[in-house]
Amino acid sequence: MAEILETTGGIDRAGVCLAAARHAAGTEPVAYDEPVDLTEYDLAFAGREDNA
Repeated sequence: MAEILETTGGIDRAGVCLAAARHAAGTEPVAYDEPVDLTEYDLAFAGREDNA
């Protein structure tokens, strides 16, 4: 639970369930070869087409 709190700043039921499932399955974090750019997702969820 400390990992969830450290990475997200809060703990909720869904986060605890997900972390417990990942731990039980022995799932390792995803290591990407290149940095991930989430700009397009940020724009989509903000309901805008640009950063203006």
